[in-house]
Amino acid sequence: MIKRPLPFLLAFFIGGIVTGYVAEIPRPWVLGVLGAGLALSAVCFAARRNTAAFVAAGTGFFALGLYGLGSILYGEVPPDHVVHWAERGKIVLDGVVAENPRVSGDRTTLVLDAVRVESEGVSQGAGGRVLLSVGETTRDFKYGDYVRTGVRLKRPRSFSNPGAFDYERHLRLQGIRVRGFVDDTRKVVLIREGQGDPWRQSLERFRTGIRDRIRSQAPFPEGTLIQAMTLGEQYEIPREIQDRFNRTGTSHIIAISGFNVGIIALIAFFVIRTLLKTSEYLLLRFNLQKLSALFAFGPVVFYAFVAGLGMSTVRALLMTLALLVTILMGRARDLPNTLALAAFAILAVSPAALFDISFQLSFAAVAAILLLMPGITERLAAWKNRAAGQADRLARRLAANLALFIAVSAAATLGTLPFIVYYFNRVSNITLLANLLLVPILGFVVLPLSMVLILIAPLSDTLSAVLIDITAWFTRLSLDLNDGLASLPGASSILTTPSFPELAAYYVVLLAAALLLGLPGQRGSDIPFFRTRRNAAAALTLALLFIAGHTLWLSLKLENRESLRVTFLDVGHASCSLVELPGGRRILVDGGGFHNDRFDVGRYVVAPFLWQNRIGKIDIVVLTHPHPDHVSGLPYILENFDVEEVWSNGDEAAVDEGAPLREKMRAKGITPRLLTSESAAIEVDGARIRILNPDTLSPPGEDLSDRDINERSLVLQLQWKEASFLLPSDIGEPTESALAARHTIPAGGVLLAPHHGSARSNSSAFLRAVRPGVVVISTGRPIREEVLDRLRNTGAVVYRTDAHGAVRVTTDGARYEVVPFKSP
Repeated sequence: MIKRPLPFLLAFFIGGIVTGYVAEIPRPWVLGVLGAGLALSAVCFAARRNTAAFVAAGTGFFALGLYGLGSILYGEVPPDHVVHWAERGKIVLDGVVAENPRVSGDRTTLVLDAVRVESEGVSQGAGGRVLLSVGETTRDFKYGDYVRTGVRLKRPRSFSNPGAFDYERHLRLQGIRVRGFVDDTRKVVLIREGQGDPWRQSLERFRTGIRDRIRSQAPFPEGTLIQAMTLGEQYEIPREIQDRFNRTGTSHIIAISGFNVGIIALIAFFVIRTLLKTSEYLLLRFNLQKLSALFAFGPVVFYAFVAGLGMSTVRALLMTLALLVTILMGRARDLPNTLALAAFAILAVSPAALFDISFQLSFAAVAAILLLMPGITERLAAWKNRAAGQADRLARRLAANLALFIAVSAAATLGTLPFIVYYFNRVSNITLLANLLLVPILGFVVLPLSMVLILIAPLSDTLSAVLIDITAWFTRLSLDLNDGLASLPGASSILTTPSFPELAAYYVVLLAAALLLGLPGQRGSDIPFFRTRRNAAAALTLALLFIAGHTLWLSLKLENRESLRVTFLDVGHASCSLVELPGGRRILVDGGGFHNDRFDVGRYVVAPFLWQNRIGKIDIVVLTHPHPDHVSGLPYILENFDVEEVWSNGDEAAVDEGAPLREKMRAKGITPRLLTSESAAIEVDGARIRILNPDTLSPPGEDLSDRDINERSLVLQLQWKEASFLLPSDIGEPTESALAARHTIPAGGVLLAPHHGSARSNSSAFLRAVRPGVVVISTGRPIREEVLDRLRNTGAVVYRTDAHGAVRVTTDGARYEVVPFKSP
C-alpha cells in the first residue's frame, strides 16, 4: 500500500506535462490512455488491489497532464483567431487590454484580447491574444481599455540555437500566438474605457492609486523596489540593480514570491496570536495556534490581491494557504502531502506553470526545507533545553533562533541551487551573509511598512508621505548594503549549464547525505529505496562517482578533440560565429546585436549557447567591424567570460557603437590586437589564420561612414589541413573584387555569405573566385532570389540561419559534416 498517494500521483501528472512539452502526442491516443487508466484504477480498487490501482491511476494522471499541456501548445485555433492574419500585411486591430500594462523605459507592452480585425477593407470579429509592443510611450494604458491600432502581426520567432530559450513556446504557454509592434502610442487610439471585468477594474484602480503615490513621493530607485515588493511590478527596477541582487543571491526578496507571501503570513500569525493571548476566554476556549492560522488568511489574501493576482502571486498564495490549512487541520507534520496538494491545485488550473521559474524555485525551496529542517529543529530544541540558568536560556534561545534562520536559508539555497545554475548560470558565494543582512530589513521592515502604506494611502496624504519617507530610508540602506556585498571580490561565480543527469545526481547527493545525517527524522523511512542507511550510502557514492566521472569525461573530450568545428549562430539579422579548434582553443567572431539596446543578444542568445555547450572561456574574441549587429553582443561576453585576446581593425575607437566594448576592454585590462592584411598569418592550435582585409588601419580621428566601416571589415581566412573557412563579414562588391584579385582562396571550402546575403555583396565574380562548397547566410530576413541563384550556381549547398537555425560545420581536415539545428 502506498502511504502517501498524492505525491505519487503528482509525479505521474508532472511526467505527463513534461512529455507534452517535448513531444506532440495525438490527442485520441492520449484520451484513450486517460480513459483506460482511470477505468482500470476503479476496477483494481474494487478488487482491493491497491498497488495496481494506484499505478493505473498514475497512468491516467500522466495522460491528464499530457492532455492539459497538449491542448495549450498544439490545440487547433478557431477560424477567427488573429493568428490567421499574421504575415498578411497591415491590418486594423481592435482589442481590449487584458493584463496590467508593463512600462519599461520608453516602451509599453500590452496583452490584447482581440475583438475585431479589418483587412483589405473587410471587417470581421476576431479572437485570441496579441502581444503588442508600443514605442515612444506618451500615454498610460490600463486594464480594460478598448483600443484600435494599425499593425502588422507576426508569429513570434525564437533564436534557433542549441539550448536556446524557446520564446515562441513561452508565449504559446500564455495563450499568445501572435505579436505586433507600433512605434508610437499616438497610433494606438483609445475607443472607450471600462471594458474589462468590473471587479478587476476596481482592483486595478486601487493599485493605480498606490502606484501613483509611490512614484510621486518615493525617490528613485528606492521607489522601484517598494513598488516591486508591494505591487509585484519588478520591470521598473534598473537592470544593474537587479544584477546586483542576483550576485548576492537575494533577488527573491524583491519579487512577489513564496518568500514575501510567507513573511506576511508569518507576521500576521504571530501578531494575531499575540493579540489573542491577551484574552483569558480565548486561551481557555480555543486552540490559539489554529485560530491564529485562520485569521492569518485575511492579510495573506489581501496582500495577494494588492499584488495584482499575477500567476506567480497566485502560486505563492496557494502554497501559503495550504501550509496554513495544515495547521488548522492539525497536520503540520504532514507537509509533503500539503505541498503536493498545492502543486496539484496550481497545475490543474495552469499546467504551463510547471515551466515557470518561480514555481520551480518555490517548490524546490520548500521541499528542501521539509527534508532538511526537522532533524535540525529537533537538535536545536534539545540544545536549548539543556540551558542551566535564565541568562543561559536567553543566550541559547537567541543563538538557536539565529542558527534556525541560517539553516532555513541554507536549506532553501541547497534546494534551489541546481535551478539557479541551470537558468541563470550564476551562483552567489555570499548568499547566506547577504540574506542574513537584507532579509531582516527588506522582509521584516520594508515589506510590513509597505503593507501599512497600502492601508493608509487612501486615507491620509500626510501620513502616507511620512511612511514612504521612512520606507525609502530603509530601502536605501538595503541598496547600499547590497551594492557593497555585490562588489566584494568573488561575490558570485559563473557556471556553465549542467545537464539533466547532473541535476538528478545533485539531488541524489542532497537526499542521501540528509538521510545519512538523520535530518529528515522518521520520515526518511518513507522515501523509496532510501529505507536504510546502507542504501543511502550506496546512492551517495554512485552519484558522486557519476559527477566526478562526467567532469573528467568532459575535460578529456575537450583536450582530445580531433576535429575543427565552426558554429554559425542564429542571432537574427546579425553575425556571430564560434570556432572550436582541435587543440581546444576557441575563437568567437563577432557577437551579434540589434540597432537598439533593448535586447542584449550577448546576454540572452550568445552566452546561453556558450554555457549550454560548457564553454566558460573564450581564448580570442574577434570584432570584424563596429556596427551594432556585430559588436553589441560582445560587451556582455567580455564581462562574463574569461577572454584572453581581442582582435580588431581598430575602428571601434572611431565610432560611438564601439564605446561599450572599449569600456569592457579597459575594465578587463585587454589591449586589442590590431590587424590588417599586412599582418603575418597567425598559427593557433595548428590552424592558420590569414587577415585578407583591410589593407591599413584607419587614421586617428577619421570620420568613417557606414559604408566605409563595412568595406573595412576584418576578413578572416581559416585553414586547417585541407579544410578552409572564409569569414568576410560585411564587405561589399568593391572589396570582394579586390580580394578576388589579390588573394588565392582554396576552392570547395565554407563561406559565410558577405553582408548577410545582401544583393550589393555576393557578386558573381567573387563567388567564382572563392568557389565554395558550402555557403552559410547569417540572416533574419528573406534573401532575394537573385542572390540565392548566384550562390547555387557555384554548386554550393546553401544554409540560412533564418530557416535552418544555427549551422554547425565539423571537419577532420578533409571532409565537412554540416548539421543545421532545424529543418527549414
